[in-house]
Amino acid sequence: MEALAHQMRGATIMFFIFLCVLTYKDRKQNRMMQVLFFTFLCLAVGFLKDSIFLSRAMYGNPFIDNMVGIFDVSVMLVVCNFFLEAVRPESTKKPSVWIYPAAELLLIPIYAIFRNSGIVTAAYILGYAAAVGKVIYIMIYAIRHRKYMHNHYSYSDNISLRWVVISCLIYFVSVFTYAMAFSVSTWQSEVLYCVLTITVCSYIIYSALHHKVIMTSEEEETEIGETLENTEGYLEETTGVSVTENIQNITEMIEHKLKQCMETQKLYLNPKLSLNTVAMEIGSNTKYVSLYLNHSLGCTFYDYINKFRVEESCRILEKMTDTGRINMTEVAEMSGFNSVSTFNRYFRSVMGITPKEYYKKCMNRKRTDSNNK
Repeated sequence: MEALAHQMRGATIMFFIFLCVLTYKDRKQNRMMQVLFFTFLCLAVGFLKDSIFLSRAMYGNPFIDNMVGIFDVSVMLVVCNFFLEAVRPESTKKPSVWIYPAAELLLIPIYAIFRNSGIVTAAYILGYAAAVGKVIYIMIYAIRHRKYMHNHYSYSDNISLRWVVISCLIYFVSVFTYAMAFSVSTWQSEVLYCVLTITVCSYIIYSALHHKVIMTSEEEETEIGETLENTEGYLEETTGVSVTENIQNITEMIEHKLKQCMETQKLYLNPKLSLNTVAMEIGSNTKYVSLYLNHSLGCTFYDYINKFRVEESCRILEKMTDTGRINMTEVAEMSGFNSVSTFNRYFRSVMGITPKEYYKKCMNRKRTDSNNK
């Protein structure tokens, strides 16, 4: 098992070197890929430096263990910054974001000089407190981002931050668990940690390469957390008309045009449809369309558009015959869904059954009607 643990460590180092090469050419795409390249580079160095423990003189040396531990905490904070950049683009351009990783690295030479155990304790407390704080912030902003996406986009594929939340939680749970169990770690736990790290980072690189970074202005970032009361107050203040009258005027202005665009032009068939596109099409603005959807209909833009797509898919499924049957991927595309997985998930949430079950139900009804005749 010891030999396997050493082999997995070597494999993990080679894996991160490969990821560094892979992300190096993609680092110019956006800030997120730049930070991801730097993160993989730090992780590669972090695993590579553990090779010093192959020397019997270094293995079990408390001084070396503490130095290595502080460095690992600094790498953990770099990983935090990648997740932060993923949920809030361009945030890592602020020098303040890198203060904690830099402070951790600075504590290494300080500890090497003074060799005081209090410095090590302070490094761990500072590092893990900063990591927990950033993870909480990442989760909060991911939730706010999801709300923003649902209010502005009719799809979630390649713009959702679900992959960030999943990989962030798994990574930090594994790191915290490994850190707590380090004093009684076994070769089996080393192997498990390496396998889990490779798995999580494979998921991260795959998701990051397919992720589309959505840039928002300062005004839009404020709008993410905006409540209905804020919007109503804005309307009353700028127009001098009561909230009730404002909402009624907006409803009357938007309702007819929006319904016409959906029923005659079938804008929902555009898989990349956004709130901005719809607002321009009906000659309004995103704030008023959002107000109409959220206040009058009680739904998000995402839900509003996808309900039309579900209705369209139902019409397609109802018209299908045994001889002219098409697969569900084509049905999803013809209905305006961006992917078959989103189609299946949203169809089930609206209709209570899967598209295939709905098709079978339609076919059984047709056969029953035919037999009755």
